[in-house]
Amino acid sequence: LYSWSAAESACPSGWRLPADQDVKTLEIELGMSVAEADNTGLRGTDQGTQLKKGGSSGFDMLYSGYRSESGSYLTLGTGATFWTSTESGGSAWYRGFDTNSQIHRATFEKGYGFSVRCLKIELPVVTTETISSITENSAAGGGEVTSDGGADVTARGVCWSTSHNPDIGDDHTTDGSGTGSFVSTLTGLDPNTQYYVRAYATNSEGTGYGDEVSFYTEAGLPELITAVV
Repeated sequence: LYSWSAAESACPSGWRLPADQDVKTLEIELGMSVAEADNTGLRGTDQGTQLKKGGSSGFDMLYSGYRSESGSYLTLGTGATFWTSTESGGSAWYRGFDTNSQIHRATFEKGYGFSVRCLKIELPVVTTETISSITENSAAGGGEVTSDGGADVTARGVCWSTSHNPDIGDDHTTDGSGTGSFVSTLTGLDPNTQYYVRAYATNSEGTGYGDEVSFYTEAGLPELITAVV
């Protein structure tokens, strides 16, 4: 059982403490309505039962009880509480379970000892935009980071090469951070050349890439050579 500050660093590398919204997403997936998920107190119908050991979700929650700030251990065998990473003033959001089939959502003092269930950090998900505004030596592109994978996206942009599957070891742009759409400018291109492009996004787990698109740069004007007659 962990205090909230200890829970924040309890997960191994590549994993993290779920946010309040992550748990809401799980509850909604198990059949809780969006309105109920946003409520506090006991919510839902049988989502608590689905998450308990032997339930249909595979979560297999055990009645681990909790530890008070004075060091007493309570509700062992009859209840369980789980921290989220989401703070609310001097407290933090948690989920509580008992023999009821519902799930309790509220905030609590951070010094209490609650259980932790970690969430795997994934690579970001990003899409690649079609290339436009093509000239002899430049083009416009971009992409959209649709999921951060559970960790902050620290870099995003497009990468390109004359070979398939370009990555950030090739020519690339850096176009901000976070999720959402971004615009990129490809420069230093050769005329009349085929290029392959992928959008990318990087978080603590690594770099995710979008689908590959390709284009040809425009042909340069022919060189005019004059001679004295």
